Amino acid sequence: VDGFDVTTYSLAHSTNIPKLEGQYEDMEKQGELLDIKFSPEKTEVVHWTRTHQHDCQDKTPVNMGGHLITPAEFVRWIGLFLDQKRNPRTHFAKRVAASNATWNAVRTLATAHSGISPHNRRKLVLQMLVPKLTYGSEVFQITKSSLSIATSFFHSAIQWVTGNWKTT
Repeated sequence: VDGFDVTTYSLAHSTNIPKLEGQYEDMEKQGELLDIKFSPEKTEVVHWTRTHQHDCQDKTPVNMGGHLITPAEFVRWIGLFLDQKRNPRTHFAKRVAASNATWNAVRTLATAHSGISPHNRRKLVLQMLVPKLTYGSEVFQITKSSLSIATSFFHSAIQWVTGNWKTT
């Protein structure tokens, strides 16, 4: 099994670590009975904090199946990037980076006067870029900085679709 989730809660991270290790051992024992193997080397760990707390500086590794896993700043879960404080900044930064990579490839398909038609350019933007950029926007509250980055990205896409030049 490549992906699995184990969640525990206590008032201190030092209490969570033995709980997580114990839960993993229990999972391994149950897996042996069902002939299921886990891949702890692909596991990510993050310490969640309350919103009013400072970022967790505790980097004590968690031992899962003999693999020491150091807590990360964020984890990826069903395409959402979740950081310690559940701040949307990390997620939207990753979405913009992925959208930019796709955008750079799509943009080479046409210039202002040649290539695919504006109608097909619009289809490409709506089907390839919009879903990639807006994924997770239903889960996170969009901040002003995330919105301004998305707006500038969409302005570039609109200029490309219409074939307009950038103005100064």
